[in-house]
Amino acid sequence: MHRISSFVFWGTLLLFSAVLIFASYVGVYLQYVAIPVIIVSGVVMRLTRPKAGKAQGPFAKFLAEAKKFFKEEATEGRAFLKEEADFLENSRKAGEAAKINNKQIREKL
Repeated sequence: MHRISSFVFWGTLLLFSAVLIFASYVGVYLQYVAIPVIIVSGVVMRLTRPKAGKAQGPFAKFLAEAKKFFKEEATEGRAFLKEEADFLENSRKAGEAAKINNKQIREKL
C-alpha cells in the first residue's frame, strides 16, 4: 500500500508541478482533481510507511550497506589519522632533541 500511494503521490506531484511550470493556463478542473489526489495519497503514504527498523526493498538494503561501509571507513580513517598525528608528535620531539644536541655541540666548539 505504501509503495502504491508513494508512486501516486510523487507521480501526481511531479506532473502537476510540470503543468504549473510549463503551461500558460491551468484549468480549475485539473486543480480539483490533482490537489485532492496529492493530499489523499500523501496522507495514505505517511500512515502506511514502514517502520524505521525494518529495511524494505533493494534501495533500503543498499542504503543500510552504504551506511555500514562508510562507518567502517570512518573508523579506519580515524585510526590512520591518529597514527599520523602520533608520528608527527614523535618527529617534533625528535627535532627538539636534535636542536638541543646541536646547541650543545656548538657550545663545545
